[in-house]
Amino acid sequence: MQHQIKELICLCEDRKYRLKKNCTHFENNWYETGYFENETILYDGERYWTDDCRYSDYLEEYLPEEVFITKHFYCEGCENSYHENERTEHVYGNISYCNDCFYADHTYCRHCDEAIRNDDSRYSEITQNDYCEYCFGELHSYCENCGNDYWADDGCNCGVSIHNYSYKPDPVFFKNPNDNSKYFLGVELETESKGNCRASCAEEINDISRLYYLKNDSSIEDGFEIVTHPFSHSWYNQHKSIFSELLNTLRDHGFRSYNTSTCGIHIHITKSYLSGLDLAKLHLFFCQNEEFVEVISQRKSNNLNQWGKIKKDKKAIYNQSKKKGGSERYTAINLQNQSTIEFRIFRGTLNENSYHKNIEFVVAICSFVKVTSLKQLTKDHFYDYIKKDKNYKNLTKFIEVKQCA
Repeated sequence: MQHQIKELICLCEDRKYRLKKNCTHFENNWYETGYFENETILYDGERYWTDDCRYSDYLEEYLPEEVFITKHFYCEGCENSYHENERTEHVYGNISYCNDCFYADHTYCRHCDEAIRNDDSRYSEITQNDYCEYCFGELHSYCENCGNDYWADDGCNCGVSIHNYSYKPDPVFFKNPNDNSKYFLGVELETESKGNCRASCAEEINDISRLYYLKNDSSIEDGFEIVTHPFSHSWYNQHKSIFSELLNTLRDHGFRSYNTSTCGIHIHITKSYLSGLDLAKLHLFFCQNEEFVEVISQRKSNNLNQWGKIKKDKKAIYNQSKKKGGSERYTAINLQNQSTIEFRIFRGTLNENSYHKNIEFVVAICSFVKVTSLKQLTKDHFYDYIKKDKNYKNLTKFIEVKQCA
């Protein structure tokens, strides 16, 4: 009888006797089943103590320590662990970082793909990429004549009317007398020649106004980029004929900008004009009214995502807006430039109404976010803001024709 009773009971790890049917045998010890199930996990057919496991926020489950380590990395910057599918792991000096923390202080050399600190990198105006010191020196040369770097294999073209991409003259600010504008604008218009003579068109554009200078751009197929010096909004309103003459000249020479896969219009505005809060509201407006912004841009969604992707990570939005800087260039609102904010959403165009609509949108949206609360960042409130202002007549007409607000 005693032998039969002994077969039915067991001494558990907590030194208490229990019926075996209410217990679980594991690793040569007995445990009360409820306790055992609460203190262990089942993974890939095997049991593990939760004390020997780590919880994955991404997978929302406990994983054995050795499994957790193979599927996660620890970011030294923010001191968080991330699943391999949750964030991209970047490694510098055998230390891992998440995407945000890495690009806050590091980047990659475009040529050799080595991770480097931002302080040790060299930025190329020609390719718009970062390089390590060695690769930059191998690929670039310095022109004593114009004082700019140039692509070593191409030579410097500072003596011609179409400059290389690195060309960046001292800015000439176009404004009216007694103009106390709080901001200036700048436009970069990308065009393709369709096989027509670039040189003759370039000469005519250079004769229009000192406002323009021309640059080669490797992203454009057989064309050039027309860049303006900074101009105030009031000066722009009184000198639109200069912009009309530019667009007419390009059309007369058979150039195009709209019906291409590469051309766009990038519009800059003085960065100091907008506070960190204004920038956050600007990003949030784009994020919350994405379809409206896409219509305004006149780009197809795949092209918009390629050249001017709208940022949707609200944590990143607030962090970058606070710093008034960013790590990515090909975003709708590019904050990489030191003195300007660049709007990259617009499709290229040689149509006057569309050209002016784009400039009006940049001016209007920046003015709008400065006087609008976070709760009113909607396309309808924006339309109400602009519709009675004659400065935005091209933009207002475009919105009404497209019926997008």
